[in-house]
Amino acid sequence: MNSRSRFSTFPRLLLITACFLYQPLGHTEKLTAEGPLPEPSIEHNDRFSEELVHLQTNHNVSFINEIGKMVRQPPYDLVDDFAEGLAVVEIGGKVGFVDETGRMIIQPRYDSALRFSQGLAAVQIGGKWGFLDKTGKMVIPPQYDDADQFSEGLAPVLVGGKWGFIGKTGRIVILPQYDFVFKFSEGLAAFKTGNKVGFIDTTGKIVIQPKYDDCGEFHEELAAVETGGKVGFIGKTG
Repeated sequence: MNSRSRFSTFPRLLLITACFLYQPLGHTEKLTAEGPLPEPSIEHNDRFSEELVHLQTNHNVSFINEIGKMVRQPPYDLVDDFAEGLAVVEIGGKVGFVDETGRMIIQPRYDSALRFSQGLAAVQIGGKWGFLDKTGKMVIPPQYDDADQFSEGLAPVLVGGKWGFIGKTGRIVILPQYDFVFKFSEGLAAFKTGNKVGFIDTTGKIVIQPKYDDCGEFHEELAAVETGGKVGFIGKTG
């Protein structure tokens, strides 16, 4: 499956954080077709996603449940993991969403999409990103240059080359002013200005000044940071 990580900056710090906490860090992926699939005999992901796993065989995708029973064998070209009961699928260069029986819930009419989070999913159409609900209703019209998933009631959006955050109605909560941002985690979000990163709270107030070279998200009250080639962990006061 050709999908790219939404925020691929700081991968080493995220990995260190994951290893330190002995738990996997979730990542947001965009599903979009970028050329032909490889020629596998059988490929599958290494974990069940909401009680289903998808198999890829000779360019066809199928779902099986935890006891190995084939749930459905639909004509999908690509398929992502399930999130909140729905999965992104690609058919003929467009993406939509199916439920856990393989039934198409949101027709494939979008150029790209992210997994559902907090009841909404970011979708791209005509070069712009918006958000729809699980019925397929466009709750926030496509207007952003890029976007990520909702977390803690806020979603990162890119406007005019700068990142900010919106609420679930589409209202700008934190003005686009940052070169890069993470999603919120435990009340804080990493932001990048110039060559340094720091953290803001959900009101946009800078809680930890941008003084680190690199960082990861907060997990269990700690975030990995890098300064001068050295990696350590900070609490929420920095």
